[in-house]
Parts: sequence; structure tokens; C-alpha cells
Amino acid sequence: MYDYNPYLDSSYRQRLVDVSDCSGFKRQQLCRALLLYNGHLGAGEKTVQNISRLAENAAVVLTGQQPGIFTGPLYTIYKALAACMLAKKLTLTLHHPVVPIFWVGSEDHDFLEINHVNVPSATGPVTLTLPYPVDGRPSVGTIPLLPEVKQLLQQLQHYCHGDKQQLLGQQMLAIIEKSTNLSDWFARLLSWLFNDFGLIMVDSMLPEIRRLEADFFYQAIANNVAVEQAFKAGYNKVAAMDIKPQVEHCPGRANLFIYHRQQRTALYRDKGGYRSRDGKIRYSPQELLSLADTSPERLSVNVILKPVATEMIFPLLAYVGGPGEIGYYGLCKPLYHLFGRKMPVIYPRPSVTLIEPRAMKYLNKYRLSPAQFTSNPQKCVANFLHNTQSININEPFAQFNADLTILHKKLFCQLNKLPADIAGLEQENLHSLIKKVNQLQAKVTQRHRKAHQTELRQLNWLQHQLTPSGGQERVYNIMPYLAKYGVELINKLGELPLLEGNEHNLVYL
Repeated sequence: MYDYNPYLDSSYRQRLVDVSDCSGFKRQQLCRALLLYNGHLGAGEKTVQNISRLAENAAVVLTGQQPGIFTGPLYTIYKALAACMLAKKLTLTLHHPVVPIFWVGSEDHDFLEINHVNVPSATGPVTLTLPYPVDGRPSVGTIPLLPEVKQLLQQLQHYCHGDKQQLLGQQMLAIIEKSTNLSDWFARLLSWLFNDFGLIMVDSMLPEIRRLEADFFYQAIANNVAVEQAFKAGYNKVAAMDIKPQVEHCPGRANLFIYHRQQRTALYRDKGGYRSRDGKIRYSPQELLSLADTSPERLSVNVILKPVATEMIFPLLAYVGGPGEIGYYGLCKPLYHLFGRKMPVIYPRPSVTLIEPRAMKYLNKYRLSPAQFTSNPQKCVANFLHNTQSININEPFAQFNADLTILHKKLFCQLNKLPADIAGLEQENLHSLIKKVNQLQAKVTQRHRKAHQTELRQLNWLQHQLTPSGGQERVYNIMPYLAKYGVELINKLGELPLLEGNEHNLVYL
């Protein structure tokens, strides 16, 4: 399903040759746009230097994400960090400049997916939501920054405890005041956090980027049936492996969007032309081809064509993606080949759990390894309760119920000899007796737990911190950690061997 193995050095050497053989990269035009945009974000000197390297002959490690509140879940940070670390590593091993770029997916219109942030508390994740009045499904990059963001910052600070909290709050407020929309705010935050890494930011809605995509839009329109056939081939290959494809094949879907009255609308082929889902918007092929030439900023691609579109803009050596994205790429190999390219090396982002000193203290207290606890916290809690019992509470009650059932049967064998009608009483009475026994068992268990409520509270705290439902990296935000350990935490994470192997990383703070 992929063109290269991400764990072989030879893959990157071959990919560098393959990228060098590709023509059509408009480096100077791209780098002028990047320089202007990153200057607008307040990027540092290392980012400017990386843009200069890209203008010459540098290759690119790319990653990306749709904008999230306060950068969104932790995995966004890990993706950006991995891109920076992989670019640095490949620069050394290939003896060729490689720079990291973060693609801001500002065209995404699922606002409800990104309008909130989760922070840890003693009782579990707390969700802070941005109460924005959003009409329709606008792209995130068009949603302005309203005063509610400052109110959300105050709520966030309530859950951020640490020596660096005040300084962090001041810096975030300054970034909010400079930002114009949600996408701009997200990009500024990442640019600031990764200033020392020289991370280059790019926004998918930049008019200059759209103009660089114009040729690809034209080809995607002119060969739209072939695009669908190529996607179908990738879809069928994945399905044949008993893997559920990440995206459904929809006959007639153009895999393109058009901006109509500021709304991003999906297009479908119909009667030799193109239409919106409801049929209210219609374009002829010639009209769309003309837009690709004259107004490419009105067009965009869906999740299927996005990987190939970025391939046409950047000299991509590798893409750092999460599990879902890697699934998308698994469908796209025939699409790349349709446009005369190979897909870049697809590198899985590192998976990380942050372990704070208090968490380590509790783990040591209960003689649990971090790997043991994070793999099955419920089992660890159950084992603790079991090990603190002088007897196994369940066993005597189970035996009692078994004995009771036998004695009850003997009793009714005698009673059934009476002339009185007692049919139906046997099961009803047995059920009532066992219910009483079970209630007693529940009370005994509850009192046993109460006797160990301090320990259970600590174990539950551990579970909330390390393994909230969905996983720490998919639930929590980076800001509470930065309030304790400072922005330099990002740099310290960058010094760790997070790219060594593909095991889950346990990081001790």
C-alpha cells in the first residue's frame, strides 16, 4: 500500500533521488509565500534560515493538522516535534538539507470537532468549550477570533498550576491579541512553541498556496474520471486485505470542493458537468477549468486528493502522520501513480505518555510499572483490591449461593408433597433470597473499598492522568504541562529518542 518502508535508511536515500528527479517545484514562488506568512506569524531566525534552505535545494518533512483550541490535543505537538526531529536526523544521515513544515488545515469545516480543549483534573478530564455562534459549516480559517477566546484563556488558567503559569498566560494573551482568526491563532502558537526548531508554518488557505496548486486542480478536473478509478483501485486493494477503508468510495464524487458564498461545497460529476450535493450549484467542466486558471483560491481538494496536491507543491521526503492519516495514505498509492509520482515516506508519529513526579510516586507506592499501569489500569485497581482482602470476598458468597440453592431445592421437594398449591413459589422465593445475599455482598465490598478510599482515590487519579478515556495524547492539551515545566519542555522532549523504534514512549517529567 506504500512506496517506502519508513524504518529503512535506504528508503530515504531512494526517496531523495526520486524527489530530485521530479520537476515542477516552484521553489522561489513557494518560499516567497512562506517567508511572508511566517514573518506575519512572528517566526524566528531559524525558521527564516530553513526557508532559505528550501529556496535552494532542501527537501521537506511535512506534517499537519486542522487548527485546534490552544493547539488541540497533545498529539498535535508530537507530530510537529517528530517532523522537526526527523528533518534534523535526515539532514545528518543524508548529508542533504531537510526542513520541517507544518501544514495548517484551515479549510476544515468541522468546528464542533475542534471548538473545545480538555485538561486534567483530580476527577478526570474537564472540557472547556469555545461558545461561538457559527452559522453553517464555514472553514475554520474564516472564523474570526472573538472576545470569548480571552474568557476561555481565563478558564484554562484555572486548571493550569505551576511556577510558569503567569508567564505562560501573558504570552498566550499577547498571541491572542495579535491573531485575526482561529487558524491564525493556532499557527502563531505553534510557531512560538517551535521557535528553536525552525518549524516552517503554511496555511492551506493562503492564496499564494492555492495558486501553486492551480496546475494540479486543472489536472484533477480534466482527468476526474481517472481520479475516481485510481481511488477505487486503492479502495478495493485495502478492502481485499480485510481492512476497513478510511474513506468510502462514492461513485461520481469529484474529490473537489468549491467556495460558494464563503461556504466550502463538495462537487459531484453529473450529466457531463459538476454539481453540489443538492444540485443548486452547477458548473460545466470548462467553467471549472477556467477557475483553476484564473481563481484557484476558489477550489480545494478533499482528504483523498490532499496528499497528492501537497506532493506537487513541496519536495517531500517524508510525511509524519497519525494512525488515521496513515490509513488515508494507504488508499492513495494509485492516485500518486496516476499523476506520475510516488508517495513520500510515511512516518508514524511517536506515541507518548507524560508521567509527572506525583504519578511516579503513586506508581512506586503500589509497585506498578508505568507500562503495566498504562496497558490495563482497571486490572491494576482490581488486583490492588484483591490483594488487600484477607479473604476473597467473592468466594464465600459464591459458595453460600450454591449451598442455598441446593438446600432450597430440598426444602421444596418436601413442600411439594402438601395438598396446598405452591406452584411458582420456588423460583420466586429463591430469587428473593439470592437478591438479599447479593445485596449483602455489595455492602461488604463497598465497605472494603471505603476502608481503602485513600488508595483508590490515588489509583483513580493515576488513571485520569495517564489513561483517560481515549488516551492521554488524544485527550489532554499541552498548556497545563507548560504551566508547570515551562515552554522549554518542548525542547527537552526534542532531545529524547522518540524516533527510536515504534514502541510507545513513556516520558518522565
